[in-house]
Amino acid sequence: MSQRVNIQYSIDIEDLPNEVNRLLSVAQSELNNLSSMNISAEAEQPEISLQTVFNINEIRAKIASVDHALSDISNIMNGYINYLTAPQQEEAEEPIETPEVYDGDELYPATEVVDKLGELESKLQQFKSTSTKENYDPVTTQKPEFAQEVLKTTT
Repeated sequence: MSQRVNIQYSIDIEDLPNEVNRLLSVAQSELNNLSSMNISAEAEQPEISLQTVFNINEIRAKIASVDHALSDISNIMNGYINYLTAPQQEEAEEPIETPEVYDGDELYPATEVVDKLGELESKLQQFKSTSTKENYDPVTTQKPEFAQEVLKTTT
């Protein structure tokens, strides 16, 4: 089965019914093609073969493709219906003013930063103390006697 991607494009709202009709006719055409496909070469008694398995998988992939297309069309239709039935807002509405949060010269007040920094340092200390006690392994924390430090040289 091929990989699916989402695409997005815009059209005039007046063109939407025609676009939906186009998408529906493509899906209908695919359904018609599916109905003429044969699962097996022998119509009366399907044979158990790799070709039959291949045909079944091909049909299932095409059914999934039509299902995705119909789902997309359904979502488009629902969005259009919601657009048509939603109360229309006046375009000349005055914008809602939002109060500004920033009052001072500093981006972050110094007292707030110091408080947060102190809180962060205490949490870090608490983490370090619990982490080293729980994860201490004397075997892995010691250097082997035969290990030598190698100086890194640059050329």
